[in-house]
Amino acid sequence: MIRLRAWSEPLPTISVDSLVALAALGLLVIAALIANVALVVAAGILAILLGFVILRHPTAIAYVALGWLVFEKALGQHVGSLDNSISTAGDGLLVLGLVWAMALNLMRRRDPVFTFGPIVTGLFAFVAFGIVSTVINNVPMHVALLGLLSTLHSLLILLIIINIGISALDVHRFVLAAVTIMSVAALIGVLQIIPHSPAWWFGGLRMTSSAGLLRVDGPFEHPNSFADYLAMVLPLGLMLALFGRLTGLAKTVVVAGSGLMLIAVLFTFAREAWLALPIATVFLGLTVERRLLKGFMTYALPLVAVFLVVAAPFATRLLETTHGNLRLTLLGLSMPLILSHIWLGVGPGRFGGHVALITHTPLYAQYHLTSYFYGTGNQIDMFWTHLIAESGILGTLAYLSMIVICFVLGRRAYRAAVSPQRRAIILGLLYAIPVAVFVSFVSPTLEAGPGATLFWGLMGMLLVLWASGDPHGVPQEVV
Repeated sequence: MIRLRAWSEPLPTISVDSLVALAALGLLVIAALIANVALVVAAGILAILLGFVILRHPTAIAYVALGWLVFEKALGQHVGSLDNSISTAGDGLLVLGLVWAMALNLMRRRDPVFTFGPIVTGLFAFVAFGIVSTVINNVPMHVALLGLLSTLHSLLILLIIINIGISALDVHRFVLAAVTIMSVAALIGVLQIIPHSPAWWFGGLRMTSSAGLLRVDGPFEHPNSFADYLAMVLPLGLMLALFGRLTGLAKTVVVAGSGLMLIAVLFTFAREAWLALPIATVFLGLTVERRLLKGFMTYALPLVAVFLVVAAPFATRLLETTHGNLRLTLLGLSMPLILSHIWLGVGPGRFGGHVALITHTPLYAQYHLTSYFYGTGNQIDMFWTHLIAESGILGTLAYLSMIVICFVLGRRAYRAAVSPQRRAIILGLLYAIPVAVFVSFVSPTLEAGPGATLFWGLMGMLLVLWASGDPHGVPQEVV
């Protein structure tokens, strides 16, 4: 039996191991910014503050790692020379967070010290199929290892969350904090609607839609990335506003924040997010909560139809989806390779991802794929196409099984929950599943990066709420 922890206890003592781990965190941040003295000083102060917080609240490192990885690109675009160092520091925080979680459990005398939780079968099956594919396709070992890590390393945030002792109350607080933070990001995005707004200092690329309107990106590097983050966090605010029965300041923040996020996602002109949210609503309305489907068909759909008639630039942008697309071209070019390795794929790190680029895969030349094939970010702009090409049907099903088990257990937690706020939060977290699955058909969201980290972080929170079982945080047993 594997026990998934969903509680938090105070540490009996602060040991030397704890201090060493926190010193490593500080050194990691400082080393990442060593090229700039001012940033080193700032990083040192930040590390001390974070160290103090983590000593007082050991589970805080999960939020530190998640926040760093989601916003690392936003920071990197302002200190471009340190972008790689910042990304490396984020990866280091994931590893450090996992080690810290195991160290805490040793000090708490927990057994087991570490668990993979409910995703264990899917994770091990994915790795096993990857190893078999590596052998069959004669993939160099270092390439295969990099390929597997590229796809799976974002899962570390889920493993940190389910092992470190985060409670259901912690998740509730995190959700409110996430909605607040993304509301601030959305406010920046809304202000960017004005072409010469000072809010553009926070932004990345200045892209325009086909109608000539600016596509906002908030504090992030690209409108599509901003839209994907909003599409995963906005439902948390909306579900709390609609079903959470909040009062006072919390209600004001959630309602106002949801409104800002909704406006911001519209002005990203990101069709993937526009389509993902209604698709997720219909899916969850059919499988989890019928009120969503009724509300969407009765109120949301007519309002959207009227809005598209009145607001021509948005309708034009949506209709561009039917006019042909580079992604469809990429899918067509990928099909011969996919069909020739249908069950186990061509092997980890060999096709469509950043690893394939930096290791100079021979498959692009073999299958006569042109240089524009790499899409954005030097990788194919479609996660599922990339995954099925590298991992085949069997590996893709194994990966999907991890998402499916999160959905099944989250749905079970929703049915068992009594508190309106708990039910609203679980429903909001469940939204991330159809949203991320859909946008990953046309983006690399679930590949290594901030989007994948945010998604698996939300899945970790969902598993904590499932495992909490009752208001006192009695853990469930996972078979």
